[in-house]
Amino acid sequence: MPAAKSGAASGALTQASFWPEIQTFLRRGDVLIAEDGTSVADLGTLSLPDGSSFITQAI
Repeated sequence: MPAAKSGAASGALTQASFWPEIQTFLRRGDVLIAEDGTSVADLGTLSLPDGSSFITQAI
């Protein structure tokens, strides 16, 4: 198994390791759509590239 990334010392998938990894995939002009809950809370902490959008529907 590959070495664990930050936030996942055990190699387990955690919120602390998942969202920073997602950020590495974001590119200029991307549109992110998220459901309510954890994804909205954590996506809101990412730095989006220029021209990107973050869409959600709050309940």
